Amino acid sequence: MNLDPNLFLGVSLTASFIAGVLALFAPCCITFLLPSYFGTIFKDRKRVLLYTLLFALGLSFILIPISLGFRFFIFFLDAYHKEVYYLGGAFMVFMGLMTIWPVFHLPQIFHVNPRVGQKTNTWSVFVLGLMSGLTSACCAPVLFAAVTLTSLSPTMFQALLVSIAYVLGIVFPLMLISMSYSKVTGLIGKNRAKIYKIFQFLGVGIFFLSGITITILNYFDKIQMSSEKDVYGQVIRNIVFNISKYFQNRIVDLLVFSLILFLFYKLIIKFKNYERKDD
Repeated sequence: MNLDPNLFLGVSLTASFIAGVLALFAPCCITFLLPSYFGTIFKDRKRVLLYTLLFALGLSFILIPISLGFRFFIFFLDAYHKEVYYLGGAFMVFMGLMTIWPVFHLPQIFHVNPRVGQKTNTWSVFVLGLMSGLTSACCAPVLFAAVTLTSLSPTMFQALLVSIAYVLGIVFPLMLISMSYSKVTGLIGKNRAKIYKIFQFLGVGIFFLSGITITILNYFDKIQMSSEKDVYGQVIRNIVFNISKYFQNRIVDLLVFSLILFLFYKLIIKFKNYERKDD
């Protein structure tokens, strides 16, 4: 399927964003990424925005270089696929332990309110995002869809923009989930403290159950890059190519993608105001 060579970035930014949204729900991507994210946001409702942004930053540190075709990452994921999932499963169990029994404090790499650090270490959330990026990139649809998108871009800078749009697409549903979670828990009345505690232990349960399940499935070779035969990835690419046909006008593409960025900005501002009111 051929795209118009005059297309601004080789492939539409808007289409790349939609590809990211679809990639989030790839079977082996959703296996690790969503449980680890849920376990993170259930820890402290008042800091959901901070955790979401740190988690997204961790994802970006892995997925953007891979999208740009950095061969080291691709070869690494291919050679150490099982080890990555073992490490990911172990780290999820570790996060569960640290939530209920903080034996030690990991160093913080971000300057945040000290009160935040007492509940959840920002470094651990960032590392969890990194692990989610590694395990998600081990998923054939996510990896090959990303590489295909950026390979259509004529320059490294344009490929970078496309890969950022792709990662934003993965993060966008997480932002919506976070906002829904904050609003629902914000409606809780008298038993607020008890409900928060229940959510916190729910997060611990998700970490333990997901970590152990992933480890067992990985041991029995049930999580493989080749197992899906990249059918889902092909679906993503076809959808992106078809959508890109409607955005061959670079001005229209940039306007629509700018609207998406503005929506991101408004969500973040609304989040910040909501969390301030709740403090």
